[in-house]
Amino acid sequence: MEPRSCSILLLKEPPTPTPTSPLPSQLHSPDTPPPHLTEPYSDALHEAFSRHQPDVVPKVEYLPPMTTVFPRTTQLSRAIAAGYPPGHSLSKGSSELASLWAFAVTSQNAVSAVEAALQHQLDADIREAWLRVPIYCLTGATLASVKKVGFETINPSDTSGSSSEADAVLPAPSFDNAAQLVDFLISIKWPASDTSASSTVQVSDHSTRHDTVPTSGDTDLPSVARPSSPPELWFLTGETRMKTLAEKLSAHQRAFREVVVYETGPRPGFEKELSRWLADTLDLHSKDDITSHNVTGCRDVGAQSTMSAATDKPTNLWLVGFSPKGVDLTVPVLNKFLEICPSSTSSSSSAPVQIHWGSIGPTTATRIHEHLLATANIFKSGSRVSLSPTIAVAKSPKPAALAEAITSHTSA
Repeated sequence: MEPRSCSILLLKEPPTPTPTSPLPSQLHSPDTPPPHLTEPYSDALHEAFSRHQPDVVPKVEYLPPMTTVFPRTTQLSRAIAAGYPPGHSLSKGSSELASLWAFAVTSQNAVSAVEAALQHQLDADIREAWLRVPIYCLTGATLASVKKVGFETINPSDTSGSSSEADAVLPAPSFDNAAQLVDFLISIKWPASDTSASSTVQVSDHSTRHDTVPTSGDTDLPSVARPSSPPELWFLTGETRMKTLAEKLSAHQRAFREVVVYETGPRPGFEKELSRWLADTLDLHSKDDITSHNVTGCRDVGAQSTMSAATDKPTNLWLVGFSPKGVDLTVPVLNKFLEICPSSTSSSSSAPVQIHWGSIGPTTATRIHEHLLATANIFKSGSRVSLSPTIAVAKSPKPAALAEAITSHTSA
């Protein structure tokens, strides 16, 4: 039996391949071949398909819908440039910020913003002080980034700093999504927490403080930390984010500050590249109604792009979302393409194709589901292209979990 193909487009930046570690004796040997490069998502998908569907050969490609911009100055970068963390024994007493006791992050971009800000702080002692601030993060790529930057205390259960040696050997909790993270945060005791009425005060550009201290007067004016202000948790985020974490912390009257540290926007050329990938994968370049929309004039997705031969059309095509905003940018392009996609042809080689959605987590899956409901009737009767109504959702934001979700979905 000839293997079937399965094209999988991951809507994200391609990760940097990691070389396998050569033996020390091979490091300087001119006769040693270069180490094999591994890529987590591609490797995980090939391994999962080999176990669950050995007759299917996945073709894994990447196409990021968005570009990330890190503003030159944010409240985080200004605070790090100013010196020690607010509330630190060596910090300036004139700081307008309440004491900082922890960070919370749910994306690699937020961690990258911390890393960039630390690189501009030349004092090693100050950099180390910021890295000693506890940080709460999701598992997978975000956790790997946190460890790479060098944070010392990750997802601690005890916020008092008085953990015993027995506690130290216990594994730190892990969180697959923001809902799990915030549930854990409200379950632990926060330093100097207060039970007063909750309030929200705008404090600066790209930053919102949520505290438990009653306020009075004009809240349109920038606020300063009051002597009774409890220490804050800083939630480092992008300019668009789900409200899961912020709303639940506010509902439980926890003092935290949302700090925008990066921005995302549509990546130039994405629409044309996605249209070209769809046309390549479905082998539709010969159709007049496709070429008339300039799909064939689009530039290649990249070096990894694979042109499907007429005799090697996939029966399954996957689009995998990694963020709600990335899905929002992808769906209009997909819908436009499907509207001009030809119906079934007389060619016996035009095998039917089903488009599936995969998701790295439940938040992105929710957005995909919303779009599926809105576009359920877009397919023409008799079209060789259909859209699966269900979504393969990774149980954790890791390559292996995503691969298992996809292979289980198509083999069910």
